[in-house]
Amino acid sequence: MPAKTFGYNPDVKDIPNDPAQAKKLLAEAGFPDGFQLTLSVPNDRYPQASEMAQAVAQFWTRIGVKTKVEVMPWATYASRANKNEFAVSMIAWGNGTGEASYALVNVLCTVDAKKGIGASNWGRYSNPAVDRALDAATVEFDSAKREAILRQAVKVVSDDVGVIPLYHYENVWAAKKGLKVTPAVSDRTTAMMVTRSGS
Repeated sequence: MPAKTFGYNPDVKDIPNDPAQAKKLLAEAGFPDGFQLTLSVPNDRYPQASEMAQAVAQFWTRIGVKTKVEVMPWATYASRANKNEFAVSMIAWGNGTGEASYALVNVLCTVDAKKGIGASNWGRYSNPAVDRALDAATVEFDSAKREAILRQAVKVVSDDVGVIPLYHYENVWAAKKGLKVTPAVSDRTTAMMVTRSGS
């Protein structure tokens, strides 16, 4: 998540690109010659999604994971991804609330349709520690304590590699002369972001 997000954990570092270590881990897991994998991606939802998927496939192929990319329209893709029909799926997730719980509850919380959580957890990642942290954050009113809870949940997900984060999209706003746009941490465009220049 972006650095200014509520619950951002500065101790969580980017996953290093280490092909030699990746090959070693594959061998230790019993796949010294790699295996075959299909990366599924929508072609009409995210900017440059197909190209990004091809780049990821090339990285995996270099370490012995023979990867092909399967591209399809979002309507087909989302329905199948939600049924967990793909070996690897891709999702882009904005941060509409500007805090860590938004993605954690929707993408990384254990799927529970009755509670309405984990709705976009297509990989079916599940860790009780994350679920407990989100329950605690929901009822915590002290901002500092709530942020500490979310930071810890972010660390747990990162240590588990619950997802493989790739990059952050950057939204671009334009305004006519005399107006200034100050984007919010969330990915939403709101009227409050626009002020008169010099005010």
